[in-house]
Amino acid sequence: HPNYLIRTLKATTGLTPTEFLRQYRMEEASKRLLNTNMLETEIAEAIGFQNIYYFSTVFKQYTGLSPSQYRRENTRRIKTDKEGLK
Repeated sequence: HPNYLIRTLKATTGLTPTEFLRQYRMEEASKRLLNTNMLETEIAEAIGFQNIYYFSTVFKQYTGLSPSQYRRENTRRIKTDKEGLK
């Protein structure tokens, strides 16, 4: 029964199916932005968004940064962290 799945997911994760899917997609987008050279449009499409503008809006709501800002700022931070290890 569909309601059983919804209740079980909510009890296990604290998220509705829609919230769970959105969180999964945003985490996957974050990984791809930092670990690949994929274009933002390619990432959006790969994680299930047909509209790049909607993807950017949702990503900014989730992280507080646009996808390009997120990639730029976190890539810079990762490089600085790695240089500090040398």
